[in-house]
Amino acid sequence: MKKKSRIFLIAFAALTAAIWAAQNENKTEPLSIDQQMEKVLFEWNRLDRPGVAVTVLKDGNVVFQKAYGLASMEHNIHNTNKTLFDTVSIAKPITGMAIAMLAAQGKISLEDDIRKYIPGLPDFGKTVTPGHLLYHTSGIRDWLTALPAAGWRLEDVITFDHIMGIVKHQQKLLFDPGSKYLFSNTDYNLLAEIVKRVTGQSFRDWAWENIFRPLGMFKTVVRDQPGEPMENQAYGYDYQPQTGYRKGGDNLNAVGSHCVFSTGEDMGKWLLNLETGKVGGSTVLEKMFTPGVLDNGEKIDYACGWEIDTYKGLKRFSVSGQLGGFNSTLQYFPQHKFGVVMLSNWISGWGDLLDPARQIVDIYLEAYLEKPAPPSDSTSKTIEFKANPDQYDQYAGDYRWEPGFVVNIYRDKEKLILKTRGGSYELLPLSETQFKLSVADYRFSFQKNKEGKVHQVLIQGGDGEKKIAPKIEPVNPTPDELQEFTGTFYCRELDTRYSVILRDNKLVITHSRLSDVTLTPEARDYFNTDSSSYPMVEFIRDQRQKVIGFKMMGFEITFDKI
Repeated sequence: MKKKSRIFLIAFAALTAAIWAAQNENKTEPLSIDQQMEKVLFEWNRLDRPGVAVTVLKDGNVVFQKAYGLASMEHNIHNTNKTLFDTVSIAKPITGMAIAMLAAQGKISLEDDIRKYIPGLPDFGKTVTPGHLLYHTSGIRDWLTALPAAGWRLEDVITFDHIMGIVKHQQKLLFDPGSKYLFSNTDYNLLAEIVKRVTGQSFRDWAWENIFRPLGMFKTVVRDQPGEPMENQAYGYDYQPQTGYRKGGDNLNAVGSHCVFSTGEDMGKWLLNLETGKVGGSTVLEKMFTPGVLDNGEKIDYACGWEIDTYKGLKRFSVSGQLGGFNSTLQYFPQHKFGVVMLSNWISGWGDLLDPARQIVDIYLEAYLEKPAPPSDSTSKTIEFKANPDQYDQYAGDYRWEPGFVVNIYRDKEKLILKTRGGSYELLPLSETQFKLSVADYRFSFQKNKEGKVHQVLIQGGDGEKKIAPKIEPVNPTPDELQEFTGTFYCRELDTRYSVILRDNKLVITHSRLSDVTLTPEARDYFNTDSSSYPMVEFIRDQRQKVIGFKMMGFEITFDKI
């Protein structure tokens, strides 16, 4: 999102808050739960834009269910609790439930080679099992990142045959199955195909007969034909301040990872089943909430379509997604028998669902949430280590936090400062090489190379997360030096090619179906892009230092020079 857009949204948010405050300035009594909910959902309660359906389940009862905004802007049709939305990634835990049910019935073994069920898959030299697919530990490439790199647009018709083409052309697995977790939509498309092969029914028909109909989810359907009209369906919309509203492209046929259409009312019934086990029983429910385990015994934060984390001290299972003008999130807290699902036909800065979903959790589970610790004397004291500020000069420079995201560290007299997109913050010295961020629990350890020069910083978060940010050595290549990066580059897996040309003394990547992308040098062999799809390109050299290819960082796909 561009800076002007952000400023607009921030200003509009402040205006909205002021309006709400003015409406309630004379109310001194605490707001009821319904009033708090209306405050959270205030932005959607309009009849001039798309909206959202919200369902909240607590202690076995639906305690809130309401829909807002328009299902169709063209025809002025309102969203209701019976409006059909694309649930986007909420399809995954439904697919995970199907696999758990068939495994409990002995019809699928999670330890089998997947080629037992889908013989046409390639032999990667390593056994991939349904269990690997279920927990995203297969090493099979994600089609959602691969196809755009091949020139596909998400509004194109994308079918299971196209997805299978990606799998069959994959040269090797991204890693040994079971050794690593890496999210891949393809895993869940293959799981849906296994259901089809094992049961002799389409995933659509099997899910209807075994999950949706028994739960009374009579409106819910797995759409397995792109463009199929469905009764009382909302249209998806994308919004950008520069262009206004645009209808989202919705031609996807990726059963298993996507393509479940449901209503706020029906999703309440599915949430309730997570407590009652009416469909599946306790064995299936236990499997659905059991995290995966890598071959080395390490647990991963994923289970049968759910991401697993904690929210303010409470264990949470959640899934969220955006695609084709639709936006969804489902958050479930099994220990407290609480869940919230939000289905929206709107993708925009205002349309993000994660923040309002968290606010809804705060309303209903306030008594169980961890409260922020009050500031103590120890946190307000200055770090006692007395560093020599003259040492700070060697740490100054730009560091690559993420591809396309650079932070700057500089000396300001006696202080060391970290400058990011969000502002500037002091780094407090813990030792000559270690510092603590003044506003959050992050530690920075500067590291030197063999020549004794600072070349990277190790960043450690309070949650144990570690990140290496390399120091950027600025470059300013001449047009003659840029010439070595030009040429034609081909990806065999995707059967697509790009050209890198020199135009107006700048490198430009061209493709027959995509807009040109300008490359701006950041460091040797690293170029930032003006593409929203991949933020950086890294060129690859051989032992003789000759450019032999490039990698799109973000897609993690390599193109060879031909």
